[in-house]
Amino acid sequence: MLVLARESGRMLRWQCISAHDASTPASEWTGTTITFALGERASSAAASGGWARQIPVQTVLSFTHQGWKEGARFFAFCNTAWGTVLQQLKDCAMLEPHH
Repeated sequence: MLVLARESGRMLRWQCISAHDASTPASEWTGTTITFALGERASSAAASGGWARQIPVQTVLSFTHQGWKEGARFFAFCNTAWGTVLQQLKDCAMLEPHH
């Protein structure tokens, strides 16, 4: 991964620069860009209304993985894998802090 941009406590953007065997899902990542951005509730329409308003303090994680080639054969696999990773991250973030 090549760090393209970084704003401490706010955003991290990587470009995938490694090459992998064509039989692996990671092979289609080369040249794509991954961005993690943290924001306030107002930065997300989903977090600004409905049930989300019941949570008193909320940090929103915006995630994108862009630059996929048209018809990428591992896109569905990677989409599901990212969903699992992000759910695990959420679960860890929701744990009560240890005193």
